[in-house]
Amino acid sequence: MAARHHKEKSHPNEYLFKGYDMCYGSWLTAGGMHPGRTGLKYLWIPFCVLSPMFMVILVITCLQALSQEKKDLGLASEIIHFVVFLVIELTIILSFSFQTSKVDFIYRTVGQDFYDYLGTMDKKTCLEIRKLSLESERKIRILARIFIWMFIGAYVTAVYLRPVFKYYQEEHLTGTPDDGMHSLLIVTLWLPFNKYNFWSNFVFYILEFFVGTWSLPLCLSHNLFVLSVCEKLCISLRMLGLGLRRLNERVAALPDLPRREALRICLRHSIRHHQLIIRMVKDYEDIIFYPALVFVGSGGVLLCMCFFLFMSDEVSIIAKVVFLFFLISELIAAFIYCSCGEKIKTFSGEIHEEIFAADWINDSATLKSYIIIVTVRARKGLIVSAGGFMSLSHETFGNMLSSAFSYFNLMIAASK
Repeated sequence: MAARHHKEKSHPNEYLFKGYDMCYGSWLTAGGMHPGRTGLKYLWIPFCVLSPMFMVILVITCLQALSQEKKDLGLASEIIHFVVFLVIELTIILSFSFQTSKVDFIYRTVGQDFYDYLGTMDKKTCLEIRKLSLESERKIRILARIFIWMFIGAYVTAVYLRPVFKYYQEEHLTGTPDDGMHSLLIVTLWLPFNKYNFWSNFVFYILEFFVGTWSLPLCLSHNLFVLSVCEKLCISLRMLGLGLRRLNERVAALPDLPRREALRICLRHSIRHHQLIIRMVKDYEDIIFYPALVFVGSGGVLLCMCFFLFMSDEVSIIAKVVFLFFLISELIAAFIYCSCGEKIKTFSGEIHEEIFAADWINDSATLKSYIIIVTVRARKGLIVSAGGFMSLSHETFGNMLSSAFSYFNLMIAASK
């Protein structure tokens, strides 16, 4: 597998859209981060204009909630959660939108099955990789469905059910008409209008509805991209490793060539495959470089606020349901990010062991030197960095959970 450089490009976008479909690209297009088959660019601009305005209102509301005689920690926690959530989303949409060429390269490479060994891969290895690919695709589908339904559950309960529940619970009747707390909205906002004014409620509900609806494909798309591309990379790394381990079997599949020439050709294809994987991991890292930094760096706050709201006695049952969905979704998203980085590092770090296990001792000194070069280059696993400050790994995920627990203890202490 890796890019099929030797094939004629009669349909330059054929492989692009094949990879686009394999990596859930339609969700990226729905989130305004990739033109896809529509060819429409700059769909991300309305979200990038309206969401900062919405964040300013959220911050003002948070300050109002904390300035009251009886501080509303529940509302403040909810707003902090959504402000951090929107900052992450803005980072994601800008990162993907300004790196479309790298996203296209990844789609095209995936659509071409990574690398064409041009008949230099033995049948046993090809069958094994085919089996691994089918298992990987099945796992992606299961995880994608769980993740999609979790976010759809959070979206439906927050955007549609919660305002109705608030109305029947008569939350809008608490306080005074001029306190500015518009509680019938998806997220309660402080506005300089009478809270019973129809138009202020209608206009800001539309704003929240727009931001909330756009957030659904935006959150889903980048996590599905991270997951699906990682799985394809890991399968490609497995193929590379197996191909290096089975150099002799590959050479035996080329009986018409002298052993030395056949070995040189097989090794050359493996090196080109490895170079392509290195480039793809670099582009993959560049695309999620800042989103991963913001998400992993603030993930502890997100998880803490969700758990606090779910455990708080002062929060309504519908709010508990909303934030339970958010808690599960954000845990899955954080695990996907960190687990993908861990898998890429692990599989890429095993390549030098695979080639060392190949029976190359009796070959010429020239070929030995090439094998040693590949071994040294592959010894250090490929690391996916989050903003250059930390690597995506299981250890990072553990640190995020630890920080969330620490923040939660602080919130509990502050609420007493």
